Amino acid sequence: MLYEGVQEYIYTTIKLKNPNLISQIEHYYKEKYQRDDSYLIKSFCMNLSKSKGYDRLKKREKSINLSHSEYESLCASYHNIIQIDKINKLYKRLDKLRNNLAHANSGDSIANAKSNIKNHQNSYKQLILKT
Repeated sequence: MLYEGVQEYIYTTIKLKNPNLISQIEHYYKEKYQRDDSYLIKSFCMNLSKSKGYDRLKKREKSINLSHSEYESLCASYHNIIQIDKINKLYKRLDKLRNNLAHANSGDSIANAKSNIKNHQNSYKQLILKT
């Protein structure tokens, strides 16, 4: 739940600053896959941090209707999120924990996993719920 919450926070923050651009991207994915796919749009927003640039986006998603400046605006919105570096670190830790738990807790004891979850909840409260 925390993992998805971080994605939702970043997506919502970017959408508030760029409602028309995010609507275009949502429309693109809806037409491409014939359904609403919130996972894809949230994944798109999360990938703005490690994006290889506009040219790579256009190569991968040929029909997406964004100009270079619109794409840069989305990237700027991502990087301007308050404490984005800390949020990214939290997201990576949550991803690692989520993966570990999905694979039968292969790298940690149950007590450590519970402790990690509690720590992540506290970080989530500080970084996201209090903003």
